[in-house]
Amino acid sequence: MGLSEYISKKRVLILKSKTKKGAISELVRAVVKDLPGITREQLLRSVWEREALLTTRIAPAIAIPHARIAGLKRTIVAVGKSHAGVLYGRHKSDLVHLFFLIVGGESTHLKALGTVASMLQSPD
Repeated sequence: MGLSEYISKKRVLILKSKTKKGAISELVRAVVKDLPGITREQLLRSVWEREALLTTRIAPAIAIPHARIAGLKRTIVAVGKSHAGVLYGRHKSDLVHLFFLIVGGESTHLKALGTVASMLQSPD
């Protein structure tokens, strides 16, 4: 299965924010529209709780912030591109240009995370 199972065109964004908080907020805003019963605040809290455990910057210029939501039966992904880059850590080398926000339930979340990670490892 590919990324197309989890994403739609309306969740592919050119990010305007220059901060990590702002970029994640833009992505959450795009995702929460497709998650009835989940508020923007709930989703932001879940993403930040996960981020507090360990950064989701996985490679130079790439981050995969994500959250598991109990009871959610599907997983959805938003993709964001920042032309200028978003400082994701303390150093200029921590700039992120490509974001994949993954939101899913306990059983579907890891599958989508693996799909994105595999795709990013491919030289193509």
